[in-house]
Amino acid sequence: MLPWLDYFLVSALAWGGAAGYLAGFRRALYRFSTLAGLALAALFGTAKCALYLKPALEPVFAVGFGRRALPVGGLPPHLGPWGRLLALEAVTGDPLFSLIGLALRATAFCLIFATLFLALKLVEKARAPASQIGGLAVGAATGLFAAILFLTLGPLLLPGKGGEVLALATADSSLVPLLQPLVQAMADFFAFFFL
Repeated sequence: MLPWLDYFLVSALAWGGAAGYLAGFRRALYRFSTLAGLALAALFGTAKCALYLKPALEPVFAVGFGRRALPVGGLPPHLGPWGRLLALEAVTGDPLFSLIGLALRATAFCLIFATLFLALKLVEKARAPASQIGGLAVGAATGLFAAILFLTLGPLLLPGKGGEVLALATADSSLVPLLQPLVQAMADFFAFFFL
């Protein structure tokens, strides 16, 4: 299989590095801090937003994850960092219900994060660059943050065949094992807000 996930991860790092290099160190540091702050702010609204999204998206996730995709008494194998966390949660109830609730909260997080990000881009002003080398490092860290966020939320937001394709690409990837501790740490942190 073509290592498209590796290409995506390297592209995210290159995009962040190039954007940081062009913006300068201070500006890139502001962008990274802003993205991390937006992610934290979006986490606090996910539960309320998921309540509004539930009537429209619950049937979509129920069909996507489907009972036939679940092993008897278990969870789909393509959940990535969420498999262990959901296994603990599913002991007390229906695993499909826990999986759909988690996917709804992840969708709510992405919606709030995208709204805040776009609002910030509307008020952002262009400034002159300062230090390019420092900006390259901070920009690469921003790209790494975006890649880890994708690897963390991707298994939840891609039910059914999409999740299986992502799981196959993750298994074939040579970069994902290097990022796995960071992805698992982010999933553990998000679980506090999502579960």
